[in-house]
Amino acid sequence: MKPFYNFLKNAKVQFDFALFSFAMQKLRRLAAFLLGSENCAVCKKQNVFLCNSCFCKTFALAKNVRRCKKCGRILNNGKNYCVDCAGGNIFSALDLALPVFAYTGNRKKLLQLWKMEQNRQLVFYFARFFYKYYAKYFNSIVLVGVPPRPGKIFNQGWDQIDDLVLVLQGKYKLQFAKMLLRTDGLQQKYRSRDQRINGGARYKLNPRYKGTIPKKVLLIDDVLTTGATLEECAEVLKSAGVEQVFALTLFFVPKAEK
Repeated sequence: MKPFYNFLKNAKVQFDFALFSFAMQKLRRLAAFLLGSENCAVCKKQNVFLCNSCFCKTFALAKNVRRCKKCGRILNNGKNYCVDCAGGNIFSALDLALPVFAYTGNRKKLLQLWKMEQNRQLVFYFARFFYKYYAKYFNSIVLVGVPPRPGKIFNQGWDQIDDLVLVLQGKYKLQFAKMLLRTDGLQQKYRSRDQRINGGARYKLNPRYKGTIPKKVLLIDDVLTTGATLEECAEVLKSAGVEQVFALTLFFVPKAEK
């Protein structure tokens, strides 16, 4: 019975991904028709949503960068840990975080286009980087997405992490477990730094999750700001029996911008 259930589950993922890809393609064509063209979101020149030149420049990574061994932020102090992690102020439940890019410049612009202006086709670009770093550092670990606040999908019709999970499952065939639920509805941007760190329980184990508790889990999210969200999610997962919890995010907010 379980193999048949898994077959149906995978078939649904593939169907949902195919439908989503088809819808995104049609929306791009409709937007291009209504606006007269589809120019690059960064340089505004070439007739594509994000041209290859801007894509390569925006997401180029400096080589041989030193990162904090706990939160993954890029360091300039020549040490192994940032000030917060050296003082034990951020992560205790979370074993390791890897935020790939600094949330600055055109990267910040593109994330805002994705989240705030709902340019959902950007998920395919971001998913490429998630998969690249997943395959390099976290291969075969089960994914758990940071869940949206209650009512977000009903009110807005979508969530960026849900879209990302769908592409990672459908295109890259990664394993995903819907183990978490969010309990409060307040957006992170309306929380102070202290509220984000000491704001009380906001996540819980999904009571509908009936799968096996994996030994290792990789949390995925778009931005690491204070790290409080990832830490709380890690606490819930470890209380459920997960032995190691890692996190992979697209961006980190530099210290001066918190």
